[in-house]
Amino acid sequence: MPRSNLPTFLIVVCLLSVACSGALGEAKDPLAGKYIGNGSGAALEPITALTAQFKIMHPQVEFDLEDTGSDAAIARVGRNDADFGFISRDLSAAERGKVQLIRMLDTGTAIAVNASNPVQAATKDQIRDIFSGRITDWGSVGGLAGHPIRVIRRETTSSTRSSFESYIFDGAAPTYTERVVDVVESAEMYQALRSLKDGIGMVTLQVSTQDDATIRLLSLDGVAATTNNVRSGAYPIRRPVYLIVDSDPAKLKPAVQAFIEFMQSPEGARILSGF
Repeated sequence: MPRSNLPTFLIVVCLLSVACSGALGEAKDPLAGKYIGNGSGAALEPITALTAQFKIMHPQVEFDLEDTGSDAAIARVGRNDADFGFISRDLSAAERGKVQLIRMLDTGTAIAVNASNPVQAATKDQIRDIFSGRITDWGSVGGLAGHPIRVIRRETTSSTRSSFESYIFDGAAPTYTERVVDVVESAEMYQALRSLKDGIGMVTLQVSTQDDATIRLLSLDGVAATTNNVRSGAYPIRRPVYLIVDSDPAKLKPAVQAFIEFMQSPEGARILSGF
């Protein structure tokens, strides 16, 4: 090689070496990709915590989580429009066989009031009479006399509402006061409870609601509404939280299968123990 071409040759070699070393340093994770998860609000907090930790382990994995409600999540996973789902109820007869359920944890449904309300506890019968309109004043249940009770109710498709009705109304057709205030989704329920100081509503019993200083979760028949009491089985209104995937295991994407294994690992169990 002529001496005059040597510097150019060395520069080219150096550039190629840098490029190759950079490529080798950015080896692609076989699980890399974007994965869609649909589900309901009660399951959103634990699934968010699990996916956040999984992403630390696999930085090239992206999760797109959407609170669609349980009905839509089951339908979308069944059609393969979503890679996985997260719901807080059992499947209906029509839904069975369309998706596979993988139990994550149990959650509860609590009865909540504004934090300024002096009432701390109630019985099942009192709650039923309040929501049905037979008890209309807080003074009748140890609260401030002359303060009309404002009943707040979740939408008909809410798992929080269905578990509340199943327990409080013993599986019978529920009867609500004519003055019931209807809200959609959990965020609207929390806002209503903060705004209506004489309000009472149904909420998911999880760490965020348990620790929310703007509302109070009532003890029910002497049992405190806490996540510990849900886990122990002491709190009476409980429902399961599931990860849902395609009913055919062979159709699961490798990243989804790896996520399931992580969720069922000791680290996954540690994360779920906080909800």
